Amino acid sequence: MFFQFMVGVKKLRKSLRMTQSELGMLIGIDQGYVSRLETGRQNPQAETLQAIAEALEAEIIFVPKKLARRVHSIIDEHLSPPTQTKRPFAGNVMDDIFIPDGDDEESQRGSNI
Repeated sequence: MFFQFMVGVKKLRKSLRMTQSELGMLIGIDQGYVSRLETGRQNPQAETLQAIAEALEAEIIFVPKKLARRVHSIIDEHLSPPTQTKRPFAGNVMDDIFIPDGDDEESQRGSNI
C-alpha cells in the first residue's frame, strides 16, 4: 500500500515537470533518497511526507477503501494530458447558421435584372 502511495507521489512530481533533484532541494534531501522513496526502498518519516506534500502543492488525505478506485481515476484523469486537441473554428458564423431557402435565391436574381 505504501508503495502505491509513493507511485502517486512520483506521478504528481512528474506532472509538475519536477525532477527528483529539484524535489530533494525543495525539502532538503538528496536525489538518491527521493529515488529510494519513490521505488519503495526507503520509508520516510512523517515530517518528510509532509514536506513532500507541501513541495508538490498537495495534501495527504485518507480515503475509504471503497472509494479509492474512484479517487485514483479522478486523480489520473487530472494528471493526464488532454487526449483530444480542439479544432479551431473555420469559417463565418453566418455560414453555419444561415440556410438559404428558395425565396432568397429568387430575390437575388430579381434584383440583378
